Amino acid sequence: MRTLVAAAIALALLGTGCGPGPTIEDYGSQLETRVTAYAAEHDDLAAQHLSGLERAIAELERTQEGEALAAAAVGVTAQRSAALIAAVGDALDRLQAGLTEIEAPGPVVDAHRAFIDAIGRASEGTGPLVDRLANATSFDEMDRMLSGSAYADAGPRLHAACERLQEAVADQGVTVDLRCGSVR
Repeated sequence: MRTLVAAAIALALLGTGCGPGPTIEDYGSQLETRVTAYAAEHDDLAAQHLSGLERAIAELERTQEGEALAAAAVGVTAQRSAALIAAVGDALDRLQAGLTEIEAPGPVVDAHRAFIDAIGRASEGTGPLVDRLANATSFDEMDRMLSGSAYADAGPRLHAACERLQEAVADQGVTVDLRCGSVR
C-alpha cells in the first residue's frame, strides 16, 4: 500500500510540474538565446537610428543652411532619438517578459531575479526620456536629458546584473555569452 501511495504522490508531482526544475544547461541555453537576441536587436536599432539620422541630416543640408539647418537638425535628431529610446524600451520589456518565463535553477535564482529587476528599471526610465527628448530644442539639452535620465542611470546597474548572472551560471559549470556589453 505504501508503494502505491508513494507512486501516486510521485505521479502527482510530475504531473503538476513540481519536479526538479530545469537543468543549468537548459537554463543557460534559454538565457543566452533570449539575451543575445535582445543584444542583437539593440545593436540593429542603434545602427538603423544612426544611418537614418545621417540620411535625414544629409537631406536637410541639401535644402537648408544656417540657423534653419541647425534648428531642423535638432528637431530631426530629437524625434529620431525619442523613437530609438521608445524602441529600446519595447525591446527591454520583451526581454524582461521572456526572462520571467524562464525558470532559473536554485543556485542562480537570485542573480536571475536581480537581472530581471535591472531590466525593469532600465525600461521604466525610457518613457520619461522619450517624452522629454521629443521636445528638446538643442543638442546640449538632449545631452543633458540623456545623461541625467533614469535610463542612463540604470545602464551600469543593468550591465553589472548581466555580468553577475553570467558569472553565476559559469560558477555552475556552464559558460554563456550574454553579450553584457550590448545589454543597455
